[in-house]
Amino acid sequence: MNYKMSNNKCEEGVKKVKRNRFITKTLLVLLAAVLVLSACNKGNNEAANNQNDKGNSSAEVEPTPKEEPVELVWHYPSFSGPQADLAVVQEAVNKIVKEKSMPL
Repeated sequence: MNYKMSNNKCEEGVKKVKRNRFITKTLLVLLAAVLVLSACNKGNNEAANNQNDKGNSSAEVEPTPKEEPVELVWHYPSFSGPQADLAVVQEAVNKIVKEKSMPL
C-alpha cells in the first residue's frame, strides 16, 4: 500500500484548512462584534425608556371603558382521556384572569 500523498494534494489540503480557519475566525470576530454592539445599544434604549417613563408619570391616566368579558377556548392535549381535576383548574384560571382584568 502506498500511504504517501502527492505534494499537490497535500498543498490543497493545507489551503483548505487555512481557508476554513480564516472563515471560522472571521465569523467569530463578527459574532463578538454583534454581541458587543447589541450590549451597547441595550443601555441606550433603557435610558430613553426611563426618560419617557419620567415624563409620563405626571400625566393623568384616562380610565378605560368597561368591556364585556370574552370566552376563551383552550385545547388541553391529553393522550389518556379527560383529566379528573380539569374543572378545578379552569375555575382557578377564571378567578386569576378576572382579578387581573378588573380595573382598580
